[in-house]
Amino acid sequence: MKNRKWTHVSLLNDLHIRLDVGADRGGTWIFKEPRFGSASGDTPDLFLINRDYDEPELTTYEVKATITDLKDDVAKNKYKKYFRFSDRIYFALPVDLNWKKCLKNKPVGIIVRDSNGWSVAKRAPKNRRRNGVPAI
Repeated sequence: MKNRKWTHVSLLNDLHIRLDVGADRGGTWIFKEPRFGSASGDTPDLFLINRDYDEPELTTYEVKATITDLKDDVAKNKYKKYFRFSDRIYFALPVDLNWKKCLKNKPVGIIVRDSNGWSVAKRAPKNRRRNGVPAI
């Protein structure tokens, strides 16, 4: 089956559904485009909180449908803003996006969408600098 042409919105919605279906009911909260802090604050595409009361894990997902959008985000270091409130950061991309050169040696994970669904292409390293849980 040929891979479809993804847009930002279609990738975001597809990933949101996948994460929601895969979430352990009651064990994970999923926030779509949450605004952290002020109205002009940081807004990741998806933000997950694994509700482990001893050690909750906070994961940010940034969806990129084009190489131009990805390169622009990386050049502006936009993803680095999320380190203060995330344990892991993932870029969610269509499988045919050539991301390896752009994200080489970056402390982020990569998940890709192909005709069979989502898969992890590079696991995100654990961030040791998180400063608590953001106000959503």
